[in-house]
Amino acid sequence: MMIATKKKKARYVLYLRVSTKRQGNEGIGIDAQRDICQNFIKQNQGTNLAEFVEHESGRKMYRPILNEAIAFCEKENAILLVSHLDRLARRSLFFNQLLESNLEVAFATYPDMPRIGLQVMANFAEETARSIAEKTQIGLNVRKKELKKKGYFISKTGKKRTKLGPSLATKKKAAQLAGKTSTRKSIQHAQDIVDDVLRAMSRSSSYKELAKELTQSYVPTFRQFNAKKKTNPRDDDSGWHPSSARNTVKRIHDEGLADCSAWVGKIGKK
Repeated sequence: MMIATKKKKARYVLYLRVSTKRQGNEGIGIDAQRDICQNFIKQNQGTNLAEFVEHESGRKMYRPILNEAIAFCEKENAILLVSHLDRLARRSLFFNQLLESNLEVAFATYPDMPRIGLQVMANFAEETARSIAEKTQIGLNVRKKELKKKGYFISKTGKKRTKLGPSLATKKKAAQLAGKTSTRKSIQHAQDIVDDVLRAMSRSSSYKELAKELTQSYVPTFRQFNAKKKTNPRDDDSGWHPSSARNTVKRIHDEGLADCSAWVGKIGKK
């Protein structure tokens, strides 16, 4: 990673990150990061080519949206612009790996910081993240002791709670939303691959053979289709299984995408 110096009329790609979707929806952090980056671009007479927003922990090494932003920078020969160092990474190992790459990065809040200074700040960001995690665990332990002793604890909102974690109503609502989203995506997946599945069915006499045909034909599984960052099935070791092939055939038939009854009747439960 090359630390970009102040450049007039440079091309930038914004990377904005918060740890949770709730923070993003409420505008906590994202709006401030965007303002800082846009002011930096304006002061340097630059151009904002694109913006990538990620809801993910800075301690995680796998960051699909960041990968997309980096790929876009490489394609457009642009500079990745981040408001603060800890928005890019909270692990010094990950940050140092980026330092060794050819990626050009600018930090809007300290554009003139030398490489060694950024490394020190990366170490500090990692230690801060570790401290937050430890304090969170201490808080959970205190709650557990209160529950064991009194049978309840008072939440930050002043409510009396008898157990840790979200309420039953919140869990049910989240499960309902997740179920609807999963069903919708499953249908989209079936619509996308129906022709491939029908061709594979014509060469198969069991769900095991169908799964093998779909894998060998590099037809994306639902997991691959639903991944945040799309991957090429040729590069993914995971493939189809008889159970996933059976579920997909059923979905194709139930949604009226194709009549699979004859094939299903012929192979039975094989």
